[in-house]
Parts: sequence; structure tokens; C-alpha cells
Amino acid sequence: MQIPLALEYQLKDRQLSQQATLVDLSLGGVAMLTEDPLPAGGLLAFLRLKLGGVNDPNAAEIRAATEIVRCVEQPGVGRATEYLVGAQFLNLDERSYDMLREFVDRCLNEAEDDDPLEARINCEQPIAIQYQRFDDFVNEVATNLSRTGMFIRAKKPPPPGTVLEFSFQLGDDFNLIAGKAEVVWNRSLADGPE
Repeated sequence: MQIPLALEYQLKDRQLSQQATLVDLSLGGVAMLTEDPLPAGGLLAFLRLKLGGVNDPNAAEIRAATEIVRCVEQPGVGRATEYLVGAQFLNLDERSYDMLREFVDRCLNEAEDDDPLEARINCEQPIAIQYQRFDDFVNEVATNLSRTGMFIRAKKPPPPGTVLEFSFQLGDDFNLIAGKAEVVWNRSLADGPE
């Protein structure tokens, strides 16, 4: 299941934990975006994520030792480099497994109940956005696309009401898609998936 949540992890040989963005969640592990190149075969002392919103009293926390199974370098937010890291749970206890399964089932059922015309596809595509001044030009990543708009991950998102010009290409065989869009909302990843 593709869902953006903040998570925390710590390598076995480091004292401090690091923050990452959850991209994909399953009963067996996660895919996450991080600024750290984490080599395949490496072990995390723990990986911790909260299932639900920050203010959700029913949100469950999952914590498990994890093994890195893949790490792929890719363009990140702005000009930074990020790494898409696949990690497999090693010791997920029965209670955590049940909470995780319940959360995934609930999210997938809610997605099926949505209006098909408003269905979204999750994707990672570079996107160029032109602001009014050239100095404000940024390259971002479109992570969620629908018929009526898109969600864009950004370090410094423009405020609601800002009109943007955008352009992106959906693969080598497709024409460039361009247009104008208005920012309708923004939030921190720490605010939760809702």
C-alpha cells in the first residue's frame, strides 16, 4: 500500500536515529525515502512508524528490527539526492503484525469506497514548477496524481492560493504535459496521512 507517513530508523552502528518518508507499506516491510545511502544487507537496530495521524488517539506504533534489501539513488526534493530503500521486517511480533494488517486493510477498504473518478495513482516523477520569479524556480517530485490535481512533496511549499505553471513528462513515449494549477492546501508529513 502506498501511503506517505513519517518514520524513524537507526542503523546498528550509529547512536542517533534518522527521519525518513514512508512510500510503501506491506506486512513484510517498507519502502522509504531517505538522504542516507543504506547498503543492501545492512541492519537497522529499529524502524518505527505511527499508523495513523499524529493526533489520532487510536494510532498504533510499530517498531521492528529491519534488514535493508535494496537501495536505489534517485533525484530528491529540489536538487538533493535521495535514496529509495526497501527494508524487510525481521522480528515483527504477533501484536504488531495484527495492528499492521488491520491498518492496511482499513486503508485499502477506504480507497475502494472512494469515487472512481477521483481515484489517484501514486507515482514518482520529476516536476518543474515555474513561479513568478526565476529565482523561485524549483524542481520537485509529484507523488500523487488524479484527474483534478496532484500532491507535490516540497521542502518550502507555496501558500494556498498561489498559481503555478507546471510541466512534466510521463515516460519517453509521451508528450510533455503542461498547464497551470492553484495550490489549495499544504501540510507537514508530521501531520499524518489524512
